[in-house]
Amino acid sequence: MTRVLSVVAVVALLGGFAFSSTFAQGPDAAAPSKMSKKEAAKMKKQMRADCSKQAKDQSLKRAERTSFLKDCMAKPPEGHVH
Repeated sequence: MTRVLSVVAVVALLGGFAFSSTFAQGPDAAAPSKMSKKEAAKMKKQMRADCSKQAKDQSLKRAERTSFLKDCMAKPPEGHVH
């Protein structure tokens, strides 16, 4: 019985993380909808290039690079005003 409760607790916890990460993006996640898809894709491509250059300048490899790129891409672009 305790094993079943443990499994249910883990599933509920993981579900909570998935649910909260969806809403953690906040209003900035809606910002690309104010521009055309082409503009959003261009901005994302430029952000990725900028983040990749920073990772290269810091000599990041593998997992460190992946983590850095994920965090870097999540930040609003410079000059972005709320």
